Amino acid sequence: MSQRILFAAALCSLLGLGCQPRDNTSPRPPDPAASTCQPASCGPLAMIARVCDDGSTGDPQCRRAEGGACRWEHVCPGRTPPAATSAAPPDQPAAAEPAAGQPGAPAALPAGFVDANTTFAQRLYGRLAAAKGKLFFSPSSISTALAMTYAGARGETATQMAKALEFKLAPEALHPAFGALTRELTLATGEKAPELRIANRLWGQAGMPVEAAFQETTQAHYGAGIELVDFKGASEPARGRINQWVEQQTNAKIKELLPARSITPLTRLVLTNAVYFKGKWATPFDKQATKDQPFTIKPGTSPSVPTMRRTLPARLGQAADAAVLELAYEAPSPERALAMVVLLPATVDGLPGVEQRLAAGQLKEYLEALRPARVDVSLPRFTMAAEFELSKTLAEMGMPLAFDEKKADFSGITGSDKLFISQVRHKAFVEVNEEGTEAAAATGVVMSTRAAPAAIPVFRADHPFVFLIRDTATGTVLFMGRVTDPR
Repeated sequence: MSQRILFAAALCSLLGLGCQPRDNTSPRPPDPAASTCQPASCGPLAMIARVCDDGSTGDPQCRRAEGGACRWEHVCPGRTPPAATSAAPPDQPAAAEPAAGQPGAPAALPAGFVDANTTFAQRLYGRLAAAKGKLFFSPSSISTALAMTYAGARGETATQMAKALEFKLAPEALHPAFGALTRELTLATGEKAPELRIANRLWGQAGMPVEAAFQETTQAHYGAGIELVDFKGASEPARGRINQWVEQQTNAKIKELLPARSITPLTRLVLTNAVYFKGKWATPFDKQATKDQPFTIKPGTSPSVPTMRRTLPARLGQAADAAVLELAYEAPSPERALAMVVLLPATVDGLPGVEQRLAAGQLKEYLEALRPARVDVSLPRFTMAAEFELSKTLAEMGMPLAFDEKKADFSGITGSDKLFISQVRHKAFVEVNEEGTEAAAATGVVMSTRAAPAAIPVFRADHPFVFLIRDTATGTVLFMGRVTDPR
């Protein structure tokens, strides 16, 4: 009988590292004298049942004991790992490799890597935009979680996934690139740094062996530890534990990522990615200036909505079919810049045309129009939550084998070809107000401007528009969405 992989992408969280114990012993703190080993040195895993007080298996680590042998050990929540270790602590990514001559600088990303991810983001937006209503998602979160899954794909399943997800690099270069990108995005620290957390975790059936190479890849490049649960005998408690983790990582903004009955006794592996972002505008709006203003949803329908207004330094551009605005988030330095980009169609009913251009991969053309300016900005306050089950969409984008119960090949995960992806669940939340943005990914930005022109241009977002949150240093699109009704 085929077994299920449940892939889940949330929005919001922290990075975790770890592997898995191979016996039924109770978890205990690692030997203080031990050092970290590569997961392959500890051999294949036979996952164990829940043993910590909170029902989890803690954070497994492959470590070298006093006698020199590598073995699986793990730490329950609340325990402190030994200080003498070269590995990153649990729930933190490994340190970035400094570039030559630049102490502390992140490693350069491979050429074309971010552009390929952006192409996937635009294609996915085009698919999701076909449905009416709210639209907000994190293409970065979805790409990352599916890249972890891809690490275990083989044969034609892997070929289809690479093409559909725009993975242009060979696996040995792709997975390190994702790890380097996460480190790049989360480098900013200090008083002005926004809160940006990215986390990955694997949830495996107790007793199911997992290939050491797969665990080594997900640990080293995605910081994804494995927590063992009992899908077979206690599927609802397992679902509750996964939802609890996502909620904790997202400051309670993402709840019930996995709805009732989404986990079954046939589930064998769940892959989760969560991203949380909270950033302040580089130039905040004045709450006293926020007034109710009409927002035209469609010709003849213009409800009044709270609208922020301020003249501020930004970047502004004009394309044939839309005005483009980029608003910076506060950041320790311009090099660590994140920003919100708003694409405002030239006409009230022009949103479909802008979305079609995005789906065709023309985001670059919009961004190239941007120039520094002081702008009289009017932008509605809005809060949005959206959720998707993406299996059908991804299959239609070119990777149907991954979801085929009889033909999927994920033998790189367990050594068996009986695994397939049964669901891809994604939830996202965003709130934009006078102080800044709270969402599932993005960081603060400070941008320089030129002298103000004699006449200050006006950007009034008073009808449906597209917005995205991007890292200007790498070009990574962290979030995309549209506002058709701010109420």
